[in-house]
Amino acid sequence: MTSALPASSIESGEQDENDLLEIVEEISAAVAAGLVPFLCQAINIYDTIESLLSLNNSHSAEAQAEAKFDLVLALVGWIPGAGAGVKRTIRIVN
Repeated sequence: MTSALPASSIESGEQDENDLLEIVEEISAAVAAGLVPFLCQAINIYDTIESLLSLNNSHSAEAQAEAKFDLVLALVGWIPGAGAGVKRTIRIVN
């Protein structure tokens, strides 16, 4: 006797696998971009300035908390090599 999985659970499993592959590709691309010095620095400058402006313009406590989190991630991005990958991973998880 064989038990077959419902079609919806098979499709769900395939979707989960596709999502995981997309996440791995995004992280790999972020790490690769982090290894290109000028590109990585430009991205980090943009993220840091954007985070500082968001923090300055935030009025509510929730908006300030989000801006501070973004600023921390922008600072993590300045770590040479893996910083961009770590930043992207945390953004995906969050």
